[in-house]
Amino acid sequence: MNPMQRYQRECAAFFDQLSPEGRCPLVFGDGLIDRPVLMLIGEAPGEQETLQGKPFVGKAGRNLTAFLETVGLDRAQLYVSNVVKVRPTKRSAAGGIV
Repeated sequence: MNPMQRYQRECAAFFDQLSPEGRCPLVFGDGLIDRPVLMLIGEAPGEQETLQGKPFVGKAGRNLTAFLETVGLDRAQLYVSNVVKVRPTKRSAAGGIV
């Protein structure tokens, strides 16, 4: 197990303790871990990122891919992640997640 896999496992175990119902799926980085040409860091995962478990796969991801093609880069050359690994949510007055 490499250090990144160990880190992901430890984070997942920590968040599982906080939310045993599984409401906090983590979204880690995607792409080249060792020596990427470029590393891009976003703010936090959105709905599509949370559903697919990868950063920048929704509308922002399509825009990123188009931009990378314009400058001659392939996403496979990069490492893409977010500062926040869990999609931010807020609770309604009734206690449900909005």
